[in-house]
Amino acid sequence: MPAKQEPKTQMGVCCVPLGLAMGTVTDSRRVNVIFTDATMEAPYTKVGRIEHFYSKASVAIVELSSPLKQGDKIVIRGSTTKVEQTVDSMEVEHKQVPLAEAGQRVGLKVADRVRENDIVYKVA
Repeated sequence: MPAKQEPKTQMGVCCVPLGLAMGTVTDSRRVNVIFTDATMEAPYTKVGRIEHFYSKASVAIVELSSPLKQGDKIVIRGSTTKVEQTVDSMEVEHKQVPLAEAGQRVGLKVADRVRENDIVYKVA
């Protein structure tokens, strides 16, 4: 009888058999897949990270790494999060702003629940 062969794993991701793309859903008894920045390729550009989420107001605090303006289409991704929306309401220090620069912390009205450390991408 042949020896049991351990599945080869993709670099940096535990228990994902070689050949499966990161972010692919497989048999839950065998694999838990974590979405990473590697799953988001062009036409997406990382613009920030969720620092906090206020569930009653449905507002996320985002630390920006790139500029963001009202009207931009964004995607928020995390291990259990996938929210796509347009930036309709954005505030800095409780004042509406049409444009926010890299390094600023902004409050964004979001369409669904997001979690701390989720990544915000702008759709090009």
